[in-house]
Amino acid sequence: LKAIGKEVMLGWVVSRAGRISGLDEIVIATTDRSDDDVIVELCERRGWRSFRGSESDVLDRYRRAAEDVQADHVMRITSDCPLVCFEEAERVLSAHRMSGADFSHNLSQWGGGMPLGTGVEVFTKEALIRSAQEGTEPFYREHVDEYLSDHRDRFDFQTVRAGPERCWPELRLTVDTPQDLAFFRNLFDRLPVAADTNLTEIVRFLKGPGRDLVGTGEVPVR
Repeated sequence: LKAIGKEVMLGWVVSRAGRISGLDEIVIATTDRSDDDVIVELCERRGWRSFRGSESDVLDRYRRAAEDVQADHVMRITSDCPLVCFEEAERVLSAHRMSGADFSHNLSQWGGGMPLGTGVEVFTKEALIRSAQEGTEPFYREHVDEYLSDHRDRFDFQTVRAGPERCWPELRLTVDTPQDLAFFRNLFDRLPVAADTNLTEIVRFLKGPGRDLVGTGEVPVR
């Protein structure tokens, strides 16, 4: 709920996710802790659908949320990523549907090439259910996608490489620390960012006029 520019961070995530063609519904999958009542209240004010589940068993929370909306496929977008790339997300979703893969992604940690915090992953309902049934270790319960990644011999795992204009895996565009938040606030002050601002424009700015900002949020530059 921290403000970045004229919007709270979750608002940026939802508004950019709303520009991904092919999604039927957006669900805020928050926890059942009283601390997160404020999230649900925000959802109610904004007209966003929400679902509440376990704080620690995130995999089960995702499974139950997917079942609640009767989803056939789920795109996972984490809420600390206010610049999720809707253009590349559409490419991942299209490739996922065309290939029939169990899991598709463009995440930097698995070779997708996207700046950290701008990628997405898509999995089938069946793959999500299997992960929840088979991935019983605490590590897999906390991380929704790790069971799929660690058992690629059991799933059809697809990497959708980022387009060349957005392929910058060293760039950090996620909010995990106060330094990250300061970086985003500085970026939004310097570059007018809207829900429909293309990630390519932001990357060009950070490689050019905004190069001096890179480092205020502990962002490496190649």
